[in-house]
Amino acid sequence: MACTRPPSQTKALSPSIHNTPLNRGSGSNSAFHIKTKVSDYYPYLREDLQNCATIEFEEFLEHILNFKLDPEAMAQADRIVKTKGFKKLMDKYSEPVSDESERYAPFSEMVNYGFDEIGLKERRLCRNDGCE
Repeated sequence: MACTRPPSQTKALSPSIHNTPLNRGSGSNSAFHIKTKVSDYYPYLREDLQNCATIEFEEFLEHILNFKLDPEAMAQADRIVKTKGFKKLMDKYSEPVSDESERYAPFSEMVNYGFDEIGLKERRLCRNDGCE
């Protein structure tokens, strides 16, 4: 079966300064007329959450990042997460938010707290990415 384009895309789109050369339209260029709301995505988010699986931190490191912590590092991590300072930051991170981006700063604060606790005060995490 041959692939056919929807009628709206069968004619060549007029050139635009927003298109790359020879671009005949992409989702971002040809679907601008669609007005979606955040609530339109709720069914997809609900399905994602219903099928969510969790794993232990050590399993995440080993199986996802292919990195295994040695027993000394694990003991150090256990000590850090039991401190009052880390628990306070975890409580802040766990507060309800209206947008995922509100979790970025508290997450960075937790990571930086961990860096400080293991003596890496010169290492900082900002905006969820490494920074010098």
